[in-house]
Amino acid sequence: MFTAALLVLLIVGGMIIALAIKSLEAISQFGFAFLTSREWNPAESRFGALPFIYGTVVSSAIALLVGVPLSLGIAIFLVEQAPRYLARPITFLIELLAAIPSVVYGVWGDLRARSFFTSSS
Repeated sequence: MFTAALLVLLIVGGMIIALAIKSLEAISQFGFAFLTSREWNPAESRFGALPFIYGTVVSSAIALLVGVPLSLGIAIFLVEQAPRYLARPITFLIELLAAIPSVVYGVWGDLRARSFFTSSS
């Protein structure tokens, strides 16, 4: 077990080192201002990732604020309150929902929204 854990740490360390080595050229060309700049102008080779980083952090925070209380509430209900005949099918449905990648839900929602807006015009 110790060897397996050590192997995992070595693999992660190797990945970090490989990413650092491969990114040296981009870091030397764009610098660390890439992480703090908001400008994105490919014509002048100026790139800034701050809006993308900010959007990722904010959307993840919103997802956590919605998802954690909802999932904890459902889990507590299923374990402590729900009768067994109701808890089993709901648990199965939740596990089934978790097995579907979130991208599929996004595509499905996009298709539903497009069909709604095109049919109502």
